[in-house]
Amino acid sequence: MSRVPSHLHRHSTSPPPTRQPLIFSSIVPSSIDQPPQSWLEMGLSGHSLTFSFHLDNQEIIMDLQDPGYVAQIITEGMKLGIETYINHMNIPGTELPFYHPEQPEGPVLAPPINPPVSLIEVPTSSRGATHDSTPQIEQDTTPLPTMALQQGIRPKMYVLNSVKSFIVEEEYIKKYILKCPVRLNKCTMDIRVITNPNSQKKSVVLLVPTLVNLPDDDDEEPPKMSLMIWNCRGSEHSDFRISFRSMLDYYRPTMVLLLETQMTHHQHLADDFSFSDIANVPAIKGCGGMALVWKKDSISIDGLVINNEEIHCTINVQ
Repeated sequence: MSRVPSHLHRHSTSPPPTRQPLIFSSIVPSSIDQPPQSWLEMGLSGHSLTFSFHLDNQEIIMDLQDPGYVAQIITEGMKLGIETYINHMNIPGTELPFYHPEQPEGPVLAPPINPPVSLIEVPTSSRGATHDSTPQIEQDTTPLPTMALQQGIRPKMYVLNSVKSFIVEEEYIKKYILKCPVRLNKCTMDIRVITNPNSQKKSVVLLVPTLVNLPDDDDEEPPKMSLMIWNCRGSEHSDFRISFRSMLDYYRPTMVLLLETQMTHHQHLADDFSFSDIANVPAIKGCGGMALVWKKDSISIDGLVINNEEIHCTINVQ
């Protein structure tokens, strides 16, 4: 049985080296043969960017070394792109490489077929003719089959020897990005005022949307609701009434939530500003006070619960 030398049992006490992130440099060379294809490439011509990225779950996060420098380059590229476009509009012959050429509309006619150059023999018996019998070139005006731009298919022209033109179908991929807002007919609100002195009395407003089944297409347009939340920081001074009236006339909200009112009685807020109902929490101790006013002809409130610091309710659009 052999023994293992003692120096092989020793472990290194130095910490393992920290893994440095990979650094990549992207340089877009300026070449005459390959003009820039976008305003971003125009701005990046002659510059280099250094960045690193890492994978966080399913998301790739890129860290730029100097975001201000990147913004300056992008702004410069946008200016160059706008100047190039303006020159193209003023002078139609100006090259605009990063804009797709316009496709011709209507049928495309084939060009005339030019006959080969040959000697024409003139008969001797036609000396007394008043005009030459030069053969006329018949132009081929047969229109090529028109192919409308369809979904996923576009026409592409090929010219052979400048005599005949052919249009074939080219398949390509279309991508659609839908960013339509979801129609919201009902929402649940959780409004709280934090009384912890270390939190600097910040108001937290949590809106939890609740999706419902969308109506059929034959139904009328669903009613709309306008909600306004304002941290007024005191509703007893005269400037509050002037500012509040101006916002109501401009936005015309159906419901208004006032935070940090610093008041114990809020009923006159609903009466003076033409709201039908009100739910309020008076300003007592650490609570700054808040008032929720609405118009009952447009919305209805269910499950209204009020305590010393919170208002819980469910808003239904009528």
